[in-house]
Amino acid sequence: MQRCSTALIVALFLTQSVAATEQPHEDAHQTVTGVEQHSGGAATDKDKLPKPDAGSGGDLFCESIVDEAREQRYFLVEKRLTLLLAEAEQRITEVKAKKVELEAWVLRREEFAKQASGKLVEIYAGMKPEASAARLEKIDPGLAASLLLAIQPRQAGVILNEMDEKIAADITAIMAASARRKDPS
Repeated sequence: MQRCSTALIVALFLTQSVAATEQPHEDAHQTVTGVEQHSGGAATDKDKLPKPDAGSGGDLFCESIVDEAREQRYFLVEKRLTLLLAEAEQRITEVKAKKVELEAWVLRREEFAKQASGKLVEIYAGMKPEASAARLEKIDPGLAASLLLAIQPRQAGVILNEMDEKIAADITAIMAASARRKDPS
């Protein structure tokens, strides 16, 4: 009841203020003077607001605005739910994009593994380590890594030992990344 009485007081004050401004006045000083005269002297905030009593219709006012307040609350809840739905849809889109990215990464990894065909591996494995290292330094590091992964580890180590340090480090990094089970991102 206290909340409704406060709302009633504010509504009545606003109604009186609007009614007072709609009446034609010669100047703003008369409006202030009129309020002071109406209240019987100096106007204070307490004097300006009407005092509700039990039979003033405050309950009727509260009952009349219940539906509007409920509709406003439903509107605000609907607006919040709409925003949450938009955020969820955006996150779903982001997850789908990550899924596509992951699938592309898996395909690249499979292609990487297929690059080193059996015959090519046999050729590089049959070469002297110095010659094999010199050739592998000149080709794509991804292909070189896939070939070295297919060669026996002891022989691959000798070939890497014969390579330039920087190139060997890059190829080793690619080999290590391809051995990971998880997505590097």
